[in-house]
Amino acid sequence: MEYRKVSGAVACTLIAAISISSAYSYIGDIWEKAISLSSSVFTFLVIAALLGVWKGYKLLKPLQVKVIVTGYLVSTLLTYLYPLFEYSEQVPPSNWFFLLGIDLTVAFVVSSLLWRNK
Repeated sequence: MEYRKVSGAVACTLIAAISISSAYSYIGDIWEKAISLSSSVFTFLVIAALLGVWKGYKLLKPLQVKVIVTGYLVSTLLTYLYPLFEYSEQVPPSNWFFLLGIDLTVAFVVSSLLWRNK
């Protein structure tokens, strides 16, 4: 039982440390850094949940899966939409819609996999 608590604490610490350092090094305003932080955290959680689905384990409760899926989709959208709003006087790059489409497609595929196996 003690190993489970320690391993959970170590996993949370690693996720927080990597996400915070990634967000801190991101170039942008405080909101872009916050979006980067949340995106990193949700990506780690999605990877853990996908590994559980792959191995056939129920790692998370259905409510936790719903929160992760929703947060992952929202952070994916905010990653693209906030800079579009913030820098609206600039023209978006020519590949912006293509990259948004790829990211949203991956996010929807991943979310549907997790949603069906909650």
